[in-house]
Amino acid sequence: LKGVEPDIFIPSTRDGLDIGEDKLPNAVPWTQVPPAQYRTVYALGRFLPTLKANAEDRLARNAEFQAVMPVRGKILNCLKAEYDKIFKSEIITDLLKVLGCGVEVKSKSNKKLSNFDMDSLRWNKIIICTDADVDGFHIRTLILTMIYRLMPTLISEGKVFIAETPLYEINTKQKTYFAYDENEKKEILEKIGEEKYTLQRSKGLGENQPDMMNLTTMNPDTRRLIKIMPDEAEMTSEMFDLLLGDNLAGRKDYIADNGYLYMDDIDLS
Repeated sequence: LKGVEPDIFIPSTRDGLDIGEDKLPNAVPWTQVPPAQYRTVYALGRFLPTLKANAEDRLARNAEFQAVMPVRGKILNCLKAEYDKIFKSEIITDLLKVLGCGVEVKSKSNKKLSNFDMDSLRWNKIIICTDADVDGFHIRTLILTMIYRLMPTLISEGKVFIAETPLYEINTKQKTYFAYDENEKKEILEKIGEEKYTLQRSKGLGENQPDMMNLTTMNPDTRRLIKIMPDEAEMTSEMFDLLLGDNLAGRKDYIADNGYLYMDDIDLS
């Protein structure tokens, strides 16, 4: 596996899967997987998935170094929830067990979870992947918030990534293009010129066929990753506290002062 970065996907699903603390979910036994420096965990979030979608996730991955971990929809807002409620959430505790590094909080509520140990982290990368819509962005933010509150060192050490999912699929007779924003769509259409093409909104993660899922999300050669940069940790901390914490007055002021900047991103459907 030299030169290959093994992955484990963490999809959001309402169906759930049997997750053992001592094994990779939906993958090969721990005795057969490569060392942690070659493994990556994907947080693959979706809002209304199916068992069929989970099966396609597993078909899309390379079972030698990729696995699938379900998150099951929108998790708790870990900045507002108390620790006892957080550690009673099976979705969150299952994810923490799969990561393997423990948590950076001391509470009577997390007796079953070890203290944080970076050397015990089972993965080289933690990659969050959601649909490119409002629900997907919300799931992504909640997973990031959980990591920020319970395991902030993973962010400061540069272990956390976001997998971009395309907005548009553009097909010509010779090639398939993916556009990740409106500007990129425009550039691709200009490149195609007079050639005939079809353009469609890219399907959600749970609707993609395995080969398309592999191409856009799981293949290290073709996927796109955004690294959560450690030098932005302080700004990230402030924004998490402002937008997801208990500072309601500050949040209202921020929306009043800056809301106009996001008008084009509002989903009114």
